[in-house]
Amino acid sequence: MGLYAGLTVYLGFAILAIRNISRERLGMLNAMAGGLLGYLFAEISVELVEKPEEMAMEGRWLDYTQYML
Repeated sequence: MGLYAGLTVYLGFAILAIRNISRERLGMLNAMAGGLLGYLFAEISVELVEKPEEMAMEGRWLDYTQYML
């Protein structure tokens, strides 16, 4: 996931080097980067909810409380 986030930042810096880019292309690139970061946020949010649920269902209460703290 870090690769995806780093790739968007790298592409953003590369685009700054190009001065003659149209507003439409710049908007498209911004939308793609925003969509990718939104996807990463959703994936991480799901993991933060599912992991403690799995630990609680398996009866690993010590791991559960340490994870929640």
